[in-house]
Parts: sequence; C-alpha cells; structure tokens
Amino acid sequence: MANGAQEPYQCRATQTTPRWHLLAADKNEPLAIDIEFVDWKLKANPESKFRHRLGRVALTNTRGQTIYDVYVNYPYNERVRRLLPPPVFGVLREDLMIRNGAKESKEVLKNLGNIIHGRTIVGHGMTQDLTTMDEKIWDRASTIVDTQHLYGQVKLSSLAAEFLDDGIQKTFHDPSEDASATMGLYLLKHPYQGRNGFKDAAPTVNNANGVKDSSEATNSPESKEDSVVGNSSPKGKENALQESTTSAEIETALAQLALEVGDQSGKQRKKGKKGWKPFPL
Repeated sequence: MANGAQEPYQCRATQTTPRWHLLAADKNEPLAIDIEFVDWKLKANPESKFRHRLGRVALTNTRGQTIYDVYVNYPYNERVRRLLPPPVFGVLREDLMIRNGAKESKEVLKNLGNIIHGRTIVGHGMTQDLTTMDEKIWDRASTIVDTQHLYGQVKLSSLAAEFLDDGIQKTFHDPSEDASATMGLYLLKHPYQGRNGFKDAAPTVNNANGVKDSSEATNSPESKEDSVVGNSSPKGKENALQESTTSAEIETALAQLALEVGDQSGKQRKKGKKGWKPFPL
C-alpha cells in the first residue's frame, strides 16, 4: 500500500455467522465438524498437562455447505499460558484477534450449542479431543460419530484420497474442507435420504469410546405411526396408492397427498424451495 501502510489482515474463516436457514429445513440431518485446537494451562502449575480449547471450528451439512466457520477469541488472562499449534494447522496468533475477524468464545460456544442440539455430529479422530476440552457442550448432540472408528485408525487425508478422490490438507488444514471430507466418508457408510432419513439403520457406535448410541432413533413415534396399517399419515396414504385401480384415482390421490405434505412442511420450508440433493462424492 502507499506510504508503507500495512494491508489489513484477511480473516481466513469463511462463515463467521451461522447460516441458520440451512439448519431449519431438516432437524434430523447430521452435521460434520472439524476443530483446530489451541492448548492452554495455568502458569502457576507448570507440571500440569495442557488442555484443549477452540482455535477454529467449522461445521458442514450433507450437501457440503458450510454452516459455521469461525476463529475463536478467549479473553486475555495473564495467568494462562497459551500454546498455538504448528502453522500447518492454520491457527496463527493474528487469526485469534477480534480485530481480524475472530469471534468471542462466549458467542461461539452459544452458537455451537444451538447448532448441534439434538443432531448427529460426525467428526474424524475427535472422540479423545472432545473429552479434554473444558467446554462441555457436546452432550447437546443426540449422537457423536467418529469416522476414524468407522474406517480404522487412518489419517483423514489418506481416507479422502482413497475413497473420495479428494486431495485435502496439501498445504495446511482447513476445517471447512476437512469437515466436508468427513461427511463424505460418513455418507459412504450411512447414505442419507433427506427427510426420509437413512437407507440403512442409524449408526451404531461404541459407547466404550465415549460415543452415544443412536439406536433409539429407529423407534421414533413417526416410524411407529407409519407402520400402522391404514393410518392417515402421508406415508401411509402413499402406500395405499398401490391399491388404486384407475389412473384417475391415482392422480386424485397424489394431488391430495401433495397438498397434505406441502401443508405439513410449509412451516419449515419456504414455498418453492428446492428439495434435498445428495452430497457430491
């Protein structure tokens, strides 16, 4: 710049405000998360172990769209020693400053809690990381799945290259990119069908690894209602169409079904919004 002035620092986080509208469409949609940590401990206790706290966090949905991607600023505390990760992880001292686009930890934690509430959260190699964090917000998720347990103890970049033909982490870690790859790996094991749920059973995970079991999802009131013969749910009526004897009856029934489904989902989706599209693998 002119007169030797320094250019303003460019925030590398891509979505510092949550995209709430992408969450409203389907409360059951799983989300992938990736976190780059900053370690800390009290200076007065140098023999203690470092603990994790958020440096940068990103979440994506099943379509690869970024829901949230933000650097986290914690209030300065002269009694705390902070240890940044190596530069390859993409969390520099400048990234964590409010003036450079980072958000206050209180705000980020509140947003995270609201985003993951009642949802399946998918991460890679994150089970141990979450247990060493001071912030206990992860129990707000209904289920936490670690793709490292689904594929074995393998690096995310290796799995992405082998199964997704996706070259990630070539120069530095990008949480948004890593979360998207994690979701791609998860969907290979558990294909998601939008509002209709999963093709196969909900993922069963090992409680011994600190992960919740999601088997109760298969016993939801909705699934029981649809299994009742002659019920009045939209899905039940759709099955009843197979017994229609004329094309006119089928067309009439389909029109009625469309009206009922549209009425039920109108509160959650705007009129004319495109339906769910599968994650591009």
